[in-house]
Amino acid sequence: MKKQKKLIIKIIFLLIYYTFVSSIYAQTKERKKYQFLISPVGFIHDNPKYLNNEIPSSPTFHLFYGITNNLFIGLNYSIGQSAKQKNFSYQGDTLGSSEIFNISRSRNAEIFSMSLQYFFWGDFYGSFNLGFEKGYTSEIKNYATISSNTINVEPLNQRTIYSNKYFGNLGIGIKKEIFENILLGFEFQYGYIESGKQNYHLTYNPEYYRWSIPSQFQSRYINENLLQNKTKNSDYFQINVYTGIAL
Repeated sequence: MKKQKKLIIKIIFLLIYYTFVSSIYAQTKERKKYQFLISPVGFIHDNPKYLNNEIPSSPTFHLFYGITNNLFIGLNYSIGQSAKQKNFSYQGDTLGSSEIFNISRSRNAEIFSMSLQYFFWGDFYGSFNLGFEKGYTSEIKNYATISSNTINVEPLNQRTIYSNKYFGNLGIGIKKEIFENILLGFEFQYGYIESGKQNYHLTYNPEYYRWSIPSQFQSRYINENLLQNKTKNSDYFQINVYTGIAL
């Protein structure tokens, strides 16, 4: 029992000493109030369970203001990926046939977030971050089957509207000033992200399909309802590497 008490006293003493010394060290580090930063590769999201919760990487801009010498508040904006349109083709069900369709998507991976950073030991800080990925829309249309020099166009249009996806995380990082005004930084964050909602709209001509449901909708229904392959909320981590200036 005596050994355990001594060990506990030592641990408490070390914690108090570390907290006191780190606070003094952090306070003695003078920091400039304004920080303008850019992450060339943006945020890198990864979750091995739910790949649909990944947000593609894109350049991110950060603006931080020092409320105190150790506490900074910031705004972050990722520009995302611009809208695009692309044609796809694949081998059809019958020999010598091919199927094509067109996919278009509005700007996605556009992120807005707010951060609090507290420097607890020199250039090292902890952070708390809240934000969301702006929703976007994707559309699939112009389904066609090419076979024996004939083109059969299906009167079908699929449109999916993705809602905002909100997230929050805690992070730890380092932000180093070099040459007085140049900043270099690295941060690791771990948190929780929503899957968001998907509104699926299917427009088609029932006469063309002989009053049955198109196979595209059947596949989606089976995948989400019978196989339970729905996107779910999940934990995730992200890595942030940035550079900028301090004023």
